[in-house]
Amino acid sequence: MESRVTFGYDVQITQFPHAVYLDPPTCSASLILVQIIITAASCLSQRKTRPVTAYFGSAIPSFSRMKRLVINHQAHPEYREGNPKSNIAIAFLDSPVKLSIYTKKIPIATEYPDSKKRNIGVGVGWGRQILPHKFRDTAISRHLRATHQRIMQASDCNKQMTAKIPGNALCSLPIVGHFYKDDSGAGLVYKTKSGVDILIGVLSHIIDEVAVYGNMITQGKWVQEQVVKCDEKQV
Repeated sequence: MESRVTFGYDVQITQFPHAVYLDPPTCSASLILVQIIITAASCLSQRKTRPVTAYFGSAIPSFSRMKRLVINHQAHPEYREGNPKSNIAIAFLDSPVKLSIYTKKIPIATEYPDSKKRNIGVGVGWGRQILPHKFRDTAISRHLRATHQRIMQASDCNKQMTAKIPGNALCSLPIVGHFYKDDSGAGLVYKTKSGVDILIGVLSHIIDEVAVYGNMITQGKWVQEQVVKCDEKQV
């Protein structure tokens, strides 16, 4: 299951200030509250043996303006390692991040894009990149890249794939650029009529060049429940 951004284009963090880089492993995430990020559950499966650091506020992680440790996480109850179904998790940080033009929260989608003109999403991530031979591709020195995707529901994607995905999943076909290795957890975003960026998906994996996501519309209730529990426990 390969997933990385290639043939996309470099973007600045101010264009996608919700974007978060995770290491190890190399993954992406999105900031939904000042002390909570959302990513793929597969990105955090080894967290108890390898501390995970979240990098904020820069298109190049090595120049990040803030770092936070992931101190706890909650994977979706239907997620099983090696099985992409419900591959999402929320992660709790050791302290709140300071919001600015470089670091912002992103709201979660509650409904699907309302027209064909608005079903174009943008996914951003720090996946492995193709560089001139003399340059070594080091994850922490990668530049944030974007790819344009046509958002579809599972029933439409299954018509174009050899493998089938769950009906509660979300998927997309590439328009500009592709996801590549190390972009798991990346957020898929679309703009509302009023121009607000909304998080609609969390990248799980790729099948036949179709990107498969945890669906924030169908999984939003679970996310909200975990946030309430977090407030009660105060992380």
